[in-house]
Amino acid sequence: VTWANTPSFSYEILPAGKFHLTPDDYDVVVANHLFIRSAEIQHVLEQCRKTLKSGGYFYCTAIGRKCMKELIELEQAFEPTVHFYNTDSLDFFSMESGKTLLEQYFDDVQWHHFQNDLETSDAAGLCDYVWATYSNAREVLAGREKELQKYFQKIIDRNGPICITEVAGVFSARKSK
Repeated sequence: VTWANTPSFSYEILPAGKFHLTPDDYDVVVANHLFIRSAEIQHVLEQCRKTLKSGGYFYCTAIGRKCMKELIELEQAFEPTVHFYNTDSLDFFSMESGKTLLEQYFDDVQWHHFQNDLETSDAAGLCDYVWATYSNAREVLAGREKELQKYFQKIIDRNGPICITEVAGVFSARKSK
């Protein structure tokens, strides 16, 4: 296939909150961790369904209730005020509850698990990972980076590599005719 023969596509990046799209306009809608950032789940799903053409596909990422459980427990043992924001969204949408919710709007809802657990003996790398999480760790632990690294290293020295469960994946669904 040459580039000249490749089908073209267009896309839009939309905010996570309330939005309105043209009905029956898209073949595919992708929501990347949208429900971590939006409490407007029903509105978003209604709009996504409405904007899909008949037979169109909806894909959305999700995490499970046990996602990063070990890291959350370690961090909160170190500093109880560290809060992971994505755990708040699990009451509204998760790997465990997503299928039931999506089936109210779409057909052929399927879960596709992405195996991505983390095992590390690198305390500094684990600190970098903490700073990249969807949490308040950067603010709460500012100036305590070396202390956190020593805490992780002590655990690694005592117990071996730290294993973090990454329960994540993608739901796929279809809009029937």
